[in-house]
Amino acid sequence: MIDGEEQVTMQLIVAVFLAKSVLFRNHLAEYFTDKFEFLAFGNTLYPTGGQDQQEVLLYAEDFFTFFDDPDAYEAIRTFNLRLMRKGACNNSRYHCFDLADEMLRTDNMKR
Repeated sequence: MIDGEEQVTMQLIVAVFLAKSVLFRNHLAEYFTDKFEFLAFGNTLYPTGGQDQQEVLLYAEDFFTFFDDPDAYEAIRTFNLRLMRKGACNNSRYHCFDLADEMLRTDNMKR
């Protein structure tokens, strides 16, 4: 509280689309929800993503930790490779190429 007023904090939420079958190949949903302060499984479907997809919502500050999980990484990779094989993306103007480059760095720099 500041001077008797409740302080409002905001969290940035990241939505990640991935291959559901790959994400849950080795773990149940609880494995992921227990691992993070906030992680929810959304119901939004990516229009060209097909049937094997899952939306995951989590705090932006937890994204790199989620991405470092081998099953999450493989699920994101699989889903995106499937999309690339289908052709150009209608939502590409909303994608961050700098973030994609950062995520795929192989020079072992800390994120």
